[in-house]
Amino acid sequence: MVGPGLATAGAALQLAVGQLPWMRTGEATRNSYELFRSAQRLGLDELTPFRVVWHLLPVATLVFGLGLASKQRRLAGLVVIA
Repeated sequence: MVGPGLATAGAALQLAVGQLPWMRTGEATRNSYELFRSAQRLGLDELTPFRVVWHLLPVATLVFGLGLASKQRRLAGLVVIA
């Protein structure tokens, strides 16, 4: 019973950390998603796979949470592994 609770807390923490301001440039405060967009605008295309995965993490967290809530632990485990 401790495992699903820890996994849920970790998923919620990931969502919160992604939304926090990571960097301040001038008057703009940027979170992690905006930093990846800035790297894309600078032409750092080798970061594209990481950017795609980072933007899909909230969706994966939602699927994970729904899997746990509906007692589909196998689905939740597959999402964590992926």
